[in-house]
Amino acid sequence: MPGRLRQMLVLRTIKHWGARYPWVVQVRASLKEGLEQSIIDALDKGQAPALTSPQDQAAFEFCRELLETRQVSDA
Repeated sequence: MPGRLRQMLVLRTIKHWGARYPWVVQVRASLKEGLEQSIIDALDKGQAPALTSPQDQAAFEFCRELLETRQVSDA
């Protein structure tokens, strides 16, 4: 998994659990991996980021579904 994509999912997970210190640390790592500031800002606000890549969108939705329902669908 590309580092940029991994970091997006790490941030989504950290935000879900409300862990502030890991958020600060991982934002720095995410920027180094090339994750866009606009995506980080959206995640920080609890919003779905505007993702243009189908791979990014699929990974984000998988992570969202897993965190929110504790399971994933077959789709």
